[in-house]
Amino acid sequence: MTEPTYSELTDSIVRAGSWEGLRIALRDGVPYIIERDSVALPTPIPMRFAPGTLREYYRKIAEDALHGRPESPWEWWMDLMSTHLGEAMYDLDRLDGPAEITIGEFGFTATPIRTDQRSTFEFAHTAGGFRRVKSGRR
Repeated sequence: MTEPTYSELTDSIVRAGSWEGLRIALRDGVPYIIERDSVALPTPIPMRFAPGTLREYYRKIAEDALHGRPESPWEWWMDLMSTHLGEAMYDLDRLDGPAEITIGEFGFTATPIRTDQRSTFEFAHTAGGFRRVKSGRR
């Protein structure tokens, strides 16, 4: 069994994304989700992982296919990609703030993007909740 290249793996993510209603574009080898259900996203969602991490993810799925599955490792990978992308989008919907797609213990997942930690914010409690009143740099 020959292992797919990083380029083949990212191309497979683009293809599987279309099955989930996602339009994914590659920018400098990095997949970005740019549309969801034919609606352009205001901010593209990056899929951040090292090439080696994506290959390890493939190997883990391929290994499962070798244990009694009728599909080839590549077919099993493709079957699971759309499911895992759908799960990542579900995770994304549950987050409140900017996020990126990463590879977690169980596949693709949405991970909050940390904001610039040098910024400081002060909040004031109002009748409607909290509001930001000051932003600055340390």
